[in-house]
Amino acid sequence: MRNAYIENSLKDENLTYRGESNTRLNSLTDAIFGIALTLLIFNVSDADSFKDLLVFAKSFPALLVSIAFLYIMWKEHVYFAVLYGIQGISLQLLNVIFTSLIIFYVYPLRFLTRLLTDMLFGLSMELRIEAQEIPELMIYYGVISFSIYFTLFLFYTAALKQKAKLALSKYEIFYSQAHRNRMLVMAVVPFISLSISFLLKDKSILWASVLGGMSYGLYPILMTLWSKLFKRKSQTILEID
Repeated sequence: MRNAYIENSLKDENLTYRGESNTRLNSLTDAIFGIALTLLIFNVSDADSFKDLLVFAKSFPALLVSIAFLYIMWKEHVYFAVLYGIQGISLQLLNVIFTSLIIFYVYPLRFLTRLLTDMLFGLSMELRIEAQEIPELMIYYGVISFSIYFTLFLFYTAALKQKAKLALSKYEIFYSQAHRNRMLVMAVVPFISLSISFLLKDKSILWASVLGGMSYGLYPILMTLWSKLFKRKSQTILEID
């Protein structure tokens, strides 16, 4: 799947791709993502009765959303690995941390997506959670999500520290800095969510849950702003070169 994605994905002709060849570390990372997907699927109960079949059908949208989130994170890792390669102790250590966090991410992701699906569509999925526990779930999910994207931020930071060794061009340095900032934005949003949930959970369970969840609505706004700024600055740098 990694090779197919690399071959079919669009490439920037202004970048040098240093890690296109597959390695054992990349294969191990892909295998861990495969385990994460397996955990998502095995978390669905066997359909031993028609009632169980209905529960499975109701949980299917949440499963698709969970898989989509994992795919986004896998794609971020693949793109970094193709552009820079996972070489050196610092990047390899970050890779261990990243893959470990992915495994810890599976269950809160699955539970939260099922909860949201149940709340939005009234599916009566019989989730075992009390109202006062929802802010705790938001905090737990926020901590893991923040940690994953902050680790990706550290990936780009480590690559920039090796800019001389990697022989990064002026445009590649700008590109790396821009995408490092993008990962920081991706990390800041769950941090805002968990902070709101933590600060309000003892005052108002409702507002801690609602505002904590609505914080993720910042993603499309911030990503749109980042994209416009990135395109404008990248054109300026390419024109100068």
